[in-house]
Amino acid sequence: MSKLETNTIDTVSGTSTLQVGSTNTTTITLGVSGDTVDVPSGVTFDVTGATVTGLTAGITQADVWRINADQSISATTHTTLASNWERADDATFAYIGGGMSQSSGKFTFPATGIYYITFTLYAFDTGSIHYYATKIMGSTDDGSSYDQLASADNTIANVGGTNYNTSTVSCFFDCNNTSSDKVAFRTYGSEAFGLHGDNNSNTSYATFIRLGDT
Repeated sequence: MSKLETNTIDTVSGTSTLQVGSTNTTTITLGVSGDTVDVPSGVTFDVTGATVTGLTAGITQADVWRINADQSISATTHTTLASNWERADDATFAYIGGGMSQSSGKFTFPATGIYYITFTLYAFDTGSIHYYATKIMGSTDDGSSYDQLASADNTIANVGGTNYNTSTVSCFFDCNNTSSDKVAFRTYGSEAFGLHGDNNSNTSYATFIRLGDT
């Protein structure tokens, strides 16, 4: 094995592409243990189409969906929130990646991975003191059955007029299969109450952030 010592490698005049390695190459090693491989500011590191290992891609999926209109929740009924969902569409909003999709409140993931999910429910009522529950439900059989992933009980106190309460629950969800793994959101009230939705801001809403690979 020969050794080449030089300070700069450049292309010949008239050529702008420098290739390292050719038909006999299987491994290219840059530096040895303890060295620093420096990519200067302004350089584009393009790995389009390449298989890259050992690097963390960061957040590749993030989305927000909200309920855009008020709903009446029946007393003593486990209610899956199946209607009035929309992706947040404020002027300053943007989502990352392919984004979540939903049908009748059953949410489908755009890619496998471990997701951080939150759900906030804004409740209101004019009646007596009672409680309501905020729940995240997960399924691995396309919504045929659900497991309760997060739940919180909250009190709507009767202090005169219309009374309000907001609660948030969260969980991790490991999506292994985008066809069968789903989430939905559910509530329950000891008495009937109202759920507040808004098409201009996030009042009752869910967030989805992909943290990493499954």
